[in-house]
Amino acid sequence: IIYPQGTRVAPGEKRKYKQGTGALYQELGQPCVPVSANVGVLWPKRGIYRKPGTAIVEFHDPIPPGLSINEFMERLETVVETGSDALAQEAGFQRVTKD
Repeated sequence: IIYPQGTRVAPGEKRKYKQGTGALYQELGQPCVPVSANVGVLWPKRGIYRKPGTAIVEFHDPIPPGLSINEFMERLETVVETGSDALAQEAGFQRVTKD
């Protein structure tokens, strides 16, 4: 399991995906199975409070080997972020928008 941002990220927070993820994908030549989760809504990165609820981990279709690093990284981020955002919303996370 690799956190492509280098660490867990709070729901709604966006961090650049690390290029090492793409390097591993390219060097290993194996499919990559993207995973989305809502765990950050229930179990924050900081603090000891745990919100009641069901943690959901969703496995997506594998990304086949052979893509360029840029193509892979774009596909990975799109799939993981879209899935994680949807799961967080289902768990009750409300995104705060700034005007």
